Amino acid sequence: MKKSKGKGSVVDLCFKSPEAATLAAAKGVDFNNVQQELKTLNQPMIFVSCFLPIEFPDSELTNLLQVYGEVKGTRRLYHKEQGLENLENGCRVVSFSKLKKPIPVRLSYKGISIGFKYTGQPRSCLRCSSFEHLVAECPYKKAKSTTTINHSVPPPPKEQASTSQSEEMQILLSEPSPPTTKANQAEN
Repeated sequence: MKKSKGKGSVVDLCFKSPEAATLAAAKGVDFNNVQQELKTLNQPMIFVSCFLPIEFPDSELTNLLQVYGEVKGTRRLYHKEQGLENLENGCRVVSFSKLKKPIPVRLSYKGISIGFKYTGQPRSCLRCSSFEHLVAECPYKKAKSTTTINHSVPPPPKEQASTSQSEEMQILLSEPSPPTTKANQAEN
């Protein structure tokens, strides 16, 4: 459901068949004890839920999804809780008249992970977006995190480092400082 600045709303109803949509349109729907007329769309639409940061521009989302089909519109969804009605929830619904190819469950775009969900969506790999396999069988195994090493400054040779450490230890062990006593304090 989309709320326009807290006033009015639009509800998308999806039916399993055109016949079921025609029947519902003829009868209308009871919403909050008020009989509402349903308006059918001239052509079937595909509604894709998109999960992404609210700062992400709608125009970039539309451009990203154009390769999957003709985008008819984008709507932002809002929280339903009282007091939060004007706060976006990070979900958008993008409507398509027809898909040219399936949309993967997840895409990475400019370092942002975007999730997609729609009726009839085929399963895809969460790592590489392939429809050929799922993440457990992905040939692109997750890289193990490693510490970044600055190769511009070479480390000291191992022998020198260990020798200097052992010499330092020998000096500390062979020259212990005398314990402080009242007699020693009187001499100083």
